[in-house]
Amino acid sequence: MGLWLAAIPFALLFWWRHFRYRRQVDIAILGAERTSRRSRPRRDVAVLVSSILSLLLLVGAMTRPQLRREARVPVFARRDLVLVLDRSVSMAARDIRPSRFGRAIAEIRTFLAHKPEGIDRVALVAFAGTSLVLSYPTDDVSSLDFYLQWLRDDHTPLFGTDISGALASALTVIKRDPQAIPPVIVLVSDGDDDAARIEAAARPFAATGIRVHTIGIGSERSVPMPVPTSGGREEFLRDDEGQLLLTRFDERTLQRLARLTGGLYFRSTTGGELAAALDSIASLERPQVAWRTTVDYRDVYRLLLGAVAVAAVACVGFL
Repeated sequence: MGLWLAAIPFALLFWWRHFRYRRQVDIAILGAERTSRRSRPRRDVAVLVSSILSLLLLVGAMTRPQLRREARVPVFARRDLVLVLDRSVSMAARDIRPSRFGRAIAEIRTFLAHKPEGIDRVALVAFAGTSLVLSYPTDDVSSLDFYLQWLRDDHTPLFGTDISGALASALTVIKRDPQAIPPVIVLVSDGDDDAARIEAAARPFAATGIRVHTIGIGSERSVPMPVPTSGGREEFLRDDEGQLLLTRFDERTLQRLARLTGGLYFRSTTGGELAAALDSIASLERPQVAWRTTVDYRDVYRLLLGAVAVAAVACVGFL
């Protein structure tokens, strides 16, 4: 920067020589009594000032100056997430493509791949007639993805939908590693369980302030349930008399569970709403735990270059 500032004396020298030369020309042409209006001292001083200003601004722009800005932003707590996923035979229904269960798995995997900032660790519980804790809270998304792919590729038909048992397993996960801030519980199912059992299962959550959010997946239609056969093929589930068994989405249990625990209920009729529901749940109830000061630097050299251009144009106008 000092080297460029050394150009100022040279600018002064060139201005002085230019002033003397033009003065001599004006006198030679117009005579000493009638000098040109362009040789007036004010105009000459303006040329000098705009030239030096242009040079100073150019040197300043070359140093890439920055403005320092501080902002005080709130820090919100991160919460664990317990995913409780229905894998009963009715979830194989294809009223949602590729199936209720397949679409739920795909949406959950996408959600975990872009896990929101408010979510810390994630646990996974799968259930049908019985429940299974596949993963206790972990921040290893790859291990969760492994279990989700295993669930997707396992086509064993599982009967029953014991939501109350799944909630008991979720409570076990929470009690094994208690946190100061309650976790987020999300249950994904096409709904089915005894109302009395659900009410009893919801009491421990309501008593401890843990809300259970539910997402119901399924269309309004009654649809058959495909099951694999021993020959590697597939057929629809039938009763002992050979009659085709149909399943229909039932949201009453899920609505009741959410209401009893103070949670929210979301409905997914196409599968596409499931990801939005997960994002909405993840952004809920993030308590503020502290404040953080952030520092941001903003370049201003572009503004200086713009000022150089203005000063240069002014200098040319005064010549």
